[in-house]
Amino acid sequence: MSATESTENEMHHNDDMSSDTARYGFEVMDVKERILYILESLAKDTCSVKQLTRDVFGTEEPKKLRLIQQDIKMLKERYPTKLYSPKKGSYKLVNLPDFMEKLSNNDAEDLSELFEFIALFDAKMLKLFEQSEPALVKKLRKEIRSIYHIKDDPIEQIHNKELWDKLKKAVKAKRYISIAYEKDKLKAYNDIKPIKIVFARNNWYLAAINSNDSRTFEFTFFRISHIVAVTLSSGTFHEEVSALKHLDNLQTLFELYKTEQYKVRILVKQRAAPYFKSKKYLKSQKIEKENDDGSLILSYQINNGMEILPIIKRWLPELIVLEPVELKNEIHAIIGQYQLQDTTSAQ
Repeated sequence: MSATESTENEMHHNDDMSSDTARYGFEVMDVKERILYILESLAKDTCSVKQLTRDVFGTEEPKKLRLIQQDIKMLKERYPTKLYSPKKGSYKLVNLPDFMEKLSNNDAEDLSELFEFIALFDAKMLKLFEQSEPALVKKLRKEIRSIYHIKDDPIEQIHNKELWDKLKKAVKAKRYISIAYEKDKLKAYNDIKPIKIVFARNNWYLAAINSNDSRTFEFTFFRISHIVAVTLSSGTFHEEVSALKHLDNLQTLFELYKTEQYKVRILVKQRAAPYFKSKKYLKSQKIEKENDDGSLILSYQINNGMEILPIIKRWLPELIVLEPVELKNEIHAIIGQYQLQDTTSAQ
């Protein structure tokens, strides 16, 4: 709506106010008063368009409903990250934390999708605005439970906030760190370059370049839940462009750093083909051919057999490795071991 049209509409609304007052028996609000009233009402609770129309005009006449709908449309354009619609025809003005508002602006097409994502993947985060929006949060929790069943916790919880904050500080400032890392046994790693904190395979990792000795630098992932201590050094390092590029192009945590890739070709039998047509199990997956019998020929680009071995093992005997020969032989050896174990168990 143009500024001229808006002004003309407002003048028209004002001209009708005296007749409306006489008709409904109370003083009808002007446009500014009406907008303020709607904002105040939506800030307090969820309101329907019909309810707002009754409150403002004392009627639900179609003409008056359209006026409130126009007001809501204008408010949605003015406050896209704050006006939430819990159900069709109803609205609520929410008190959104700053970081969520930024996330909504950048990544979420619809505010309800953002709320649902947060409620589903980290319900504790909802407490950041539960005090100001108790009804909304209660409704979200109820809806999530009625729709979703999460068998495993989607996100590994971080229990050591001090350690977590140190890692974030080190990554942001590009400061060298030393860590105590406990997996099978406690081990110290010194002069580590922390590159990024990475969420993958439902766990948190520190992507880093570390030196086990003075001769080699190695890109690796440290599981953050296994880091028991972090010490920040005063020394800093320059941005590792190649490491960041490696992270951007990464398709699994097994992918080797600065190592040339090679091609893997796999036959997917007809029974498993629909799954590989609907989902890429690795970023580099390509369908080279769809055979008449419904089977597929797929290709992948990898530089470490461990990138694809878990996929092949999971789908045996529905997959057949065509090339390279080394990987084909490795799969045959694995199958042979399974068969030997079965024979031994049966005796």
